[in-house]
Amino acid sequence: MKNIKFILFTAILALATVSCDTYDEFSDLDVADRELSVGFTKATQNVSVNGTRDQSLQVFVSEFASVERTYNVVVVAEGSEVAPENYTFDSAVTIPANEKIGEFVISFTDVSLQPEGQPLIVAIEESSEYFSAGKTTMTVKN
Repeated sequence: MKNIKFILFTAILALATVSCDTYDEFSDLDVADRELSVGFTKATQNVSVNGTRDQSLQVFVSEFASVERTYNVVVVAEGSEVAPENYTFDSAVTIPANEKIGEFVISFTDVSLQPEGQPLIVAIEESSEYFSAGKTTMTVKN
């Protein structure tokens, strides 16, 4: 019984010691030094198109804002194989005020899609005002 109390006391003491750690190195950072990040919530996805299809994608920002924000979306030519006649989309996505997630829609029409699937890569356009935090690769097939 004495050993159990000793082990329990040691475990509680160890947890208390670990939970008291501070992260002073982060408190020294100036918030202004952190960049706003904007990107897609999914890195990859499969899209099957039977005639036409709208594919919704979510875009995130790393910080809330009291005003809506708009970011340009571009096709990444290197690596994208889906011909432009197979898709259309608005060139921008809007994140509503006081939100961190916005919706972006790509409309697909099967003009020359392949049954084995081809990649279409889209990204948030680079800017000095924010960090483009990734792209999404859609494997599109008919």
